[in-house]
Amino acid sequence: MFRILGLLSFLGFTQQINAQCCSAGNPASTSGSGGVNKNNLLVSASYVHSYSDTYFEENSVYNGDEWLSHLEKSKFHFGLLNFSYGLTDKLSIATEFGYFIAKSMEYTFFDNSRNAGGLGDAAVDIKYQIADLNKQLTTVFASVKTTLPIGEFDKVDQGVVLPIDIQPSSGSFRLNTSLSIYKRFYGSKLSVNSYISSEFSQRIHTERTDYKYGNLYTLVLGLTHKTSKKVSTGLGINYTHREKALNRAVIVDATGGDFVNIQPRISFRLPDNFSLMSSLNFPVYRNTNSIQLTNKFIFILGVSKGFSPKKIKPIFDKVLLDSYNESSFFVDGICGMCKIRIEDLAYRVNGVKWAEWSLETKQLNLKFEDIPNTEKLAKILAKAGHDNWLVSAKEKAYNGLHSCCKYRSEH
Repeated sequence: MFRILGLLSFLGFTQQINAQCCSAGNPASTSGSGGVNKNNLLVSASYVHSYSDTYFEENSVYNGDEWLSHLEKSKFHFGLLNFSYGLTDKLSIATEFGYFIAKSMEYTFFDNSRNAGGLGDAAVDIKYQIADLNKQLTTVFASVKTTLPIGEFDKVDQGVVLPIDIQPSSGSFRLNTSLSIYKRFYGSKLSVNSYISSEFSQRIHTERTDYKYGNLYTLVLGLTHKTSKKVSTGLGINYTHREKALNRAVIVDATGGDFVNIQPRISFRLPDNFSLMSSLNFPVYRNTNSIQLTNKFIFILGVSKGFSPKKIKPIFDKVLLDSYNESSFFVDGICGMCKIRIEDLAYRVNGVKWAEWSLETKQLNLKFEDIPNTEKLAKILAKAGHDNWLVSAKEKAYNGLHSCCKYRSEH
C-alpha cells in the first residue's frame, strides 16, 4: 500500500513551527511529512512572520512599567527551504536551510532598536518508517535531526554585540529525536497525527559567549479534513516545555516555561504536483519562568512541489523506445499521488519498458518489448485501490487510499 503521506504530504504538509519571541536560530519546526517514497523528491519553501508584544509573568500578563518601557516588541521575517528525498521505501532524508530576512527588537526606553538578518541554521533530518499497520491504517516514523549553526553568531549592530536572542544563528549544534504517528479511518475524510520530540543543545563557547539553551520538549496533536478534492483543512495543537538556560554556568531565571499553541491551517492541491499552505499559530496558554516577552502570533505561508526523477520516465534511446509496442488502458485516479502510484506499479510488471498515466484522460500508456501480463497488472492496480479496465477495487482497498486520492464521485 502506498505510504500514508507519500510524496505530496505538504502539511496536510502539517508544518508545525514553534517560535518563542526571543530565540536565536531557526524556529523549531517539524515537516510533518511522514516520509517520501523511494527516489522521490519533495521541495518546499516557507515564509514565517512572528510578532511579540506581550509580557507574561508565570501564566498572567505582566504590566510592570519598568519592563514594558525597556523592550516594547520583537518580530522577525524568516524563510525556510526544505529538500526531502526517499532513499528507500522506509528511509528518507531531508535538509533544511533558514534565512532571516529581518529580525528586530524595539526598545522604547532607549529610543532605538536592534536589528539583524542573514543565514540562520541548517539541518539534516533522517526519518525511518518503523511500522506500517495496513489494517489499522496507521504508520509510525522515528526521526533524528541534527541542526548546524551555519549563520553568523556574536553579530554586532551599531558597534554593540547583539543580544543572544536576536542572533540569526543559534550558535549551537542541536540534536532532536522524535516519534510521529499517522492514522486514517476507513470511509472517512478525517486523519489524525501526533508528534513527540526532545531537543538538546550543545553549550556555546566563544570569546564573547558562554551559554547553553534549555532542553526543549514538544508534543503535537493534529487533525486534517479532506474538505474537497483540492482543499484540506486542519487544526493542530502543540505543547512545548523549555527548560531554563545557563549563562556562564548560572541559571537564567527569565528563560523557558510551558506554552500551548493552536494552529488552524488550510492547504490547496495545485496542478503539476504543487501544493500551497497557510496557517496561523497563536498561543492559548503561557506559563513563563519569571518575566518574559511572549509570542502574539506566528503566520506561515508555504509552497511545495513533488518530483519523481528516476521512475516516471526511464531514459531510453528515442529510436529504441519508438520500436516498442504500445497499448493504453483505463485506470481511475484523481491526483499527482495517484499518477506516481499507478506508474510505479506498472513498472513492477515484467515486460513494461515505459509507463505514463494521464490525469486528464485516465489512460495508462505502456510500451513493452514482450507482451506484459496485463491481467496481473489489473489485479495489482485494483489491490492498490484503483478501478481499471478489468478489475474494480474492493471497498477496503479503495478506503486505504490517502484522502486526496479518493476519485469516486460519492467521496
